[in-house]
Amino acid sequence: MEDVYNQAVLGSLPFPFVVQPFVDGSRDIRVVLLGEYVEAYERRNPGNFRHNLHCGGESIPWEPGGKKLDFCRQAMERAGFLYAHVDLLVASDDQVYLNEINLRGGLRGAAIGQQEYLQAVDLIHSRALDGLRKES
Repeated sequence: MEDVYNQAVLGSLPFPFVVQPFVDGSRDIRVVLLGEYVEAYERRNPGNFRHNLHCGGESIPWEPGGKKLDFCRQAMERAGFLYAHVDLLVASDDQVYLNEINLRGGLRGAAIGQQEYLQAVDLIHSRALDGLRKES
């Protein structure tokens, strides 16, 4: 950690930055939530502890039911997101941590295609705008 701070102080690592701890035996799960559409997959890369798919990893379908799906929806609600890509770190003791949440997290490893994804996002935006129009 001291090396990270040294790099930041010297200006080669700009603030703000995020440090993700290494959790041995953890799983990297991406959950894509688009209205009623929910898809999740585990990202595995035996050659890289970050489980990057673009560096030779693979995706394996994963069922995001129960408390883990509730966790994702709560993160979305707190962020004010109507849809999201939620990245979870699931520890070996099944404890769940939010790794990242964003609107455009990439679809590498997902079953949904880019065109389907964009259509779903457009529909979500249209419904949200319709709701706003009805309120005013």
